[in-house]
This record gives sequence, C-alpha cells and structure tokens, in this order.
Amino acid sequence: MALQQLQADPLALDKLTTHGNNDLAGTKLNVKRWESARSRRGDLWRFRALETPATTYRVIYGYDWRARQMCVLAVVSKDEFDYDTQSDLGKRIFADWRNL
Repeated sequence: MALQQLQADPLALDKLTTHGNNDLAGTKLNVKRWESARSRRGDLWRFRALETPATTYRVIYGYDWRARQMCVLAVVSKDEFDYDTQSDLGKRIFADWRNL
C-alpha cells in the first residue's frame, strides 16, 4: 500500500511532510506533524490512509531533513495510541528515533 509506493514517487517525502490530505500513488493519506513531540524530540509525523479499512491505523515516522530520509517507527491503532509523549510506546518511539 502506501509504504510500498514511497520509492516509486519522487515527491513522496514532500507529501509525507506536508500537513493535510495528500495523494500517494492513488492512496489518499492524511498527514500531520506530531506537535507535542516536536518540541521534545524532533521531527516526528503520522499518516493514516483514508477510505480504506486501514484508516484506524496510524504510521508514526521521523524525518531527517538533512539526509532526506524517513524512518517508520511504529504502526499503531488509533484507539490504542493517544500521542502521549510519556506513555511507554511514546518513550520507545523517542528512544528509537534518538538512537538512529
């Protein structure tokens, strides 16, 4: 799905770092920056695929502007993840991002 299309679309990184609804190889995505994480740990984002059964999941990723590289850090259910920067999952995501 969307992750598989990243290499095929030369504008994919731009689309995944632009807030709002974007189209990635025919898949509609909603992209948002993880604002509460921004001040603490850097450039973390999330996207969700729209109009699919996967809409209830979020892909959490970091973006390194200097290297123009994206790293997927987690795929989470919306119901199980509230973007709490102090949750166990939030701490794990930050640790993984910091250690890359």
